[in-house]
Amino acid sequence: MPPDTTSYVSDIFAPAQETTRGHWGRPSLSNLIAGFRREYLAEASECTVGWRLPSYMSWFEKGDFLENVDTLGRGGPQNAAQRLVSGAVKSLLPASFVEWRYYAILTPEFHGILGLSFFNPKAQLDSIAEGGLIAIFAGNVQGGKEAFCWQHLFPLTSLRFGGEKCETLEGHHQGVTLKVHQYAVNAARVELCGNLAPELTFEHVGLPDAALFPFVVEDLKRVPGAHWIVHCPSPVAEAKGHFRMSTDVLASLGARSAVSYPNFASDGLKMAASAGQGIEASFHGSGYYEHSFGMNPLPLHGWDFMFAPDFEKGTGLVMQTYLRSDDMHFIEVLWTENGVRKYTRFGKGDFKLDWVRSAWHPDIRAKVPMERHIVGSRGGYTLEIFNHIDDQLPFLRQRKLIVRHFFISEETGRTSWVLRNAAGKEVASSRPGGVLSGGEVAYPRIFTPGHS
Repeated sequence: MPPDTTSYVSDIFAPAQETTRGHWGRPSLSNLIAGFRREYLAEASECTVGWRLPSYMSWFEKGDFLENVDTLGRGGPQNAAQRLVSGAVKSLLPASFVEWRYYAILTPEFHGILGLSFFNPKAQLDSIAEGGLIAIFAGNVQGGKEAFCWQHLFPLTSLRFGGEKCETLEGHHQGVTLKVHQYAVNAARVELCGNLAPELTFEHVGLPDAALFPFVVEDLKRVPGAHWIVHCPSPVAEAKGHFRMSTDVLASLGARSAVSYPNFASDGLKMAASAGQGIEASFHGSGYYEHSFGMNPLPLHGWDFMFAPDFEKGTGLVMQTYLRSDDMHFIEVLWTENGVRKYTRFGKGDFKLDWVRSAWHPDIRAKVPMERHIVGSRGGYTLEIFNHIDDQLPFLRQRKLIVRHFFISEETGRTSWVLRNAAGKEVASSRPGGVLSGGEVAYPRIFTPGHS
């Protein structure tokens, strides 16, 4: 369904004289930094079922992926200053590519994510940076009493794309097998198995007529070509599947209390494994799926986002806020009224986000939210959100300098919200007591634990 404010991509792809996006008009050092080519951005933002990495790799190989951007608009050759700036770093720019497929599963049996992320795909600067596809299966189990995080890094050479639109991906590395088939824009089947890996099979199907349009920003500009695209075709999804973690898998994970990263399990799961007990469960409930990608160096990245889908009720909301971006700062709300999908959107000036309770995380060595309160008002609607965070699961990788100074913390919790019209009448809301929800906070950090 189309957004009711702000065009998502038309400003960026319009001819120069029609460009209206504010950050192009401000006198700024950003005019020394070239932009990503408009036609490549247009193709990328089509957001089909396929992975975007193959297209980006072809653009990087061509070498013509940058263009002039200045106060008059965009297009044409870079100016002299832009050529000087980009020339010094152009060969390293592919290292700033990131692509996420983020499948959230929000059920009592498993409350967490399977995240698949390409970063630094060519594995440049190998001595200080990792690269490839990282698979992350992490969350809370047993009604939230226990938690684990399992990660595996697949080199690009161990992966194979398939399908007419690169909608399938298969990886085999060190005895671990991953199979992903995104058979529709809002639907996928995923399998994970192998030596010392969890066994996971699940299907993720988005609610019909609920897809959100891709959102493209370039105001992250700190390096030539920087941009970010968020596509959320399944803000409300049905997730069902089965997982199993053997005693051997659990025994291979470090103890959470011993600050063992990237892979860890809570003390209860480690004790159960010592007693010969693994974990196994089927799940069926609400889910969330997002596909986001672009060029922005990981040490400069950062976000604070949360989501609260309810598949049975046909409601959901998504908050996206990104570090250093004025444009990527919004909340989208979905609900179902008399069988018809409804939608509204709150932009940056329309809502206030407060971390009403936060904590210094001793393992992350940074502050993270434990409770958010959000109030918004726009177009005759008022919105209030209470987001309680039960657990923060750190995604930390300590071995290489660049990634050591960036963290992602996965959140599991419960969210209640209500949307009212101008007369104060409730238009939509979460169910009483709220719904299982998820989210992440991520940003660079200075102080990091030791590495091995």
